[in-house]
Amino acid sequence: MIKIFTFGSCISRDIFNHTSEEDFHVTLNIQRMSYALMPLEGYPLKYEELDMEYLDDFPWEVKMMVTEVSKSCLDMAKEADADYVVMDLIEERFDFAEFVINNSTYRCVKTGHFENYFNKYLKDKVSGYRELSIDEYTDEEVKKYFEKSIHELLKRFPIDKIIMIETYYAQNMIDDDGKVSEYEDKQEIVKINKRLERLYGIMKQILNECSEDGKNYNLIKCEDNMGYANHKWGPFPAHYTDEFYINAGQKVKEYCSIGKSGLI
Repeated sequence: MIKIFTFGSCISRDIFNHTSEEDFHVTLNIQRMSYALMPLEGYPLKYEELDMEYLDDFPWEVKMMVTEVSKSCLDMAKEADADYVVMDLIEERFDFAEFVINNSTYRCVKTGHFENYFNKYLKDKVSGYRELSIDEYTDEEVKKYFEKSIHELLKRFPIDKIIMIETYYAQNMIDDDGKVSEYEDKQEIVKINKRLERLYGIMKQILNECSEDGKNYNLIKCEDNMGYANHKWGPFPAHYTDEFYINAGQKVKEYCSIGKSGLI
């Protein structure tokens, strides 16, 4: 059995809901993070100190928020008990929150859980707050932060043990009756896909530059995906049909079994 660390979104994680338990076991799953924010200073907080009834009734998602705000994900990654990393960049869809406390500036992914946490625990402490997105970073800035995150990851995993899923928001979705329809917010889909295309390009450049001794990362590039209207997590442009997960899982199995790398 191959042990997997999924370091991206539900896309990377859900691939392994469509593979055999005899082939793969996901030992660590980290989501709701931005690779661009991982190397920054984290604001200290502990999950045990939070009022869960106020925040949400999804403990795992709140734990991910704590991991993101405290910037502990890279330490967790370096200690992962896994053979391969499966990653994607879909979580870069989130905008960022920047807040200042005692002259120190912190940035984190802005989710609903963070808003509740901020309002209860931080609002009265901050001297400055604004919202921004990775679109405000130059290519040079994105590359600098991405490189720091990847170099930390490579301290634990060889480059040929990294599998990246390059995928984008779907334009259309299909339901159980075979009816195809468009997602309503077309402008948002175009905006996010443009962002993702830029970020995947920068990340692939970094991973290629990290290749050595003829070894490189593994890429699974998926285009023209179809969303699934009856997905268990709900209709969303990054919640795909079962066919996507099955095909991606087969590709992961091939890379893990054969050990070949793809230089893009």
